[in-house]
Amino acid sequence: DEGGINSSGVGIGHDIRVILDDESSQSVVFNDFYTINLNTYQCGTVRYPFSNLSDGPHSLSLTAWDVYNNKGTAAIDFIVASSFESVLGEVLAFPNPSSNGFGFSVEHNQVCQDGLMTLEVFSSQGMMVHSEQRPWHVSGFQNNEIRWDAHNQTSGNAVPAGVYVFRVTLQSETGSVVQYADQIVVLRP
Repeated sequence: DEGGINSSGVGIGHDIRVILDDESSQSVVFNDFYTINLNTYQCGTVRYPFSNLSDGPHSLSLTAWDVYNNKGTAAIDFIVASSFESVLGEVLAFPNPSSNGFGFSVEHNQVCQDGLMTLEVFSSQGMMVHSEQRPWHVSGFQNNEIRWDAHNQTSGNAVPAGVYVFRVTLQSETGSVVQYADQIVVLRP
């Protein structure tokens, strides 16, 4: 916030407050868990150790006030899982359709983990036209580093127009493997 975050709690109800799963009667004041960023008074970080959350979907709503008594609220939905097995969220090939190639966005739960990611592309006849394996280390929950240029890996020639199937495989350092497959469309002038 341009004016600075009010973490002092001065003013009735002007705390940094979090509500978990819409249970407003059990809201938590985060003033003591707020740390201002170095060399600025306009932003910071809240770190709070939630514990004993049940497996499944949850929601979190955070409200903070600036020093001018303006209120801001943000919300996030998340899933708690007791298992560390690999899980893929949204996997997108973009743009789709395309004539110049595809970027791939892979959402996952393997933050700060090492492993291998494999991209395979198959023609509609089931022939593999591209296969790429690369080391996996992403600090966040999304990887946008994979790209296919719509060329046959063996011949180097542009693949003909048509429908192709891509498969993304993620193998984590713990050995768990998860895959996702979908169709992409290659256009040619």
